[in-house]
Amino acid sequence: MTSEKLARRLFDEAFSRPREPRSPEYRRGVLDALRYRCGLTETLRLPEAFGTGTAAADAWFAGIEEGHARWREYIQST
Repeated sequence: MTSEKLARRLFDEAFSRPREPRSPEYRRGVLDALRYRCGLTETLRLPEAFGTGTAAADAWFAGIEEGHARWREYIQST
């Protein structure tokens, strides 16, 4: 399985079960963190569209945290 497919699979699994709705910024943070963990990016940088100190940036950072947690769960299960 390619790294992108793994990142996308873990992302899809995170949002395929019933849960509280999440913003697009949050969801992007989850996927960005998973892509980072899969080696698809070298750094995690706040997207230019999300200004520092904004609600969008806060949501993205919260999504990053979930993405890292999802990755740790995946590693522990393999």
